[in-house]
Amino acid sequence: MIGTVIVTHGIIGIEMVKVARSIVRDPQPMVGVALEHDENLELMSGRIREAIQSVQQDGGILLLSDLFGGTPSNLCLSFLEQDRVEVITGFNLPMVIKLASFRETKPLTEIATFIKNYGQKNITLAGEVLKK
Repeated sequence: MIGTVIVTHGIIGIEMVKVARSIVRDPQPMVGVALEHDENLELMSGRIREAIQSVQQDGGILLLSDLFGGTPSNLCLSFLEQDRVEVITGFNLPMVIKLASFRETKPLTEIATFIKNYGQKNITLAGEVLKK
């Protein structure tokens, strides 16, 4: 089992966790961290560290951040640790729900790759789908 921490500008990550918990019965360990632009970087990093510790699992930790190159992703990248902590930048609700319900035992890197691909696959252009 893995733990998930969603780190975002503002409260969007916290809200996504709430939505996933309302949909998935008995969700996997997951927490959101909201960062504000006027916060101290050390304080933000400390809150991410605390969140990681709160969902720590034998399978490792997957950090999701909202935007590559933004403060949330840059801070998350400082926690990268091979086979223990992985980071995906850019995420969507299907990914969060899938992680909340994910029960398979696989290496962290395999789970991270699967979730990245799952999120991309669940981006659709409605007009294309409805034409079929």
